[in-house]
Amino acid sequence: MKVLIELDAEQERRLRDLAAEVRRSEQDLCLEAVERYLEAHGRSGGEAGRDRYGPFRKMIGLVRGGPTDASIAHDVRPGDAP
Repeated sequence: MKVLIELDAEQERRLRDLAAEVRRSEQDLCLEAVERYLEAHGRSGGEAGRDRYGPFRKMIGLVRGGPTDASIAHDVRPGDAP
């Protein structure tokens, strides 16, 4: 797939200068920018499928002092009024 974007003269100059400075092509820099944007928005191409439960997995262990049996007896726990 090809994507055509138009840069104004200042953007073009800045991109060209940066490419020369880091010794990479303008195309490489643009591809890197697109990849970073997609990753920031959860669209990484490196994964077969995005882990929809990733944020929940990160939350495991954050709560301290809560009931330990909530995953088993989540509706009514022993000692609760019916």
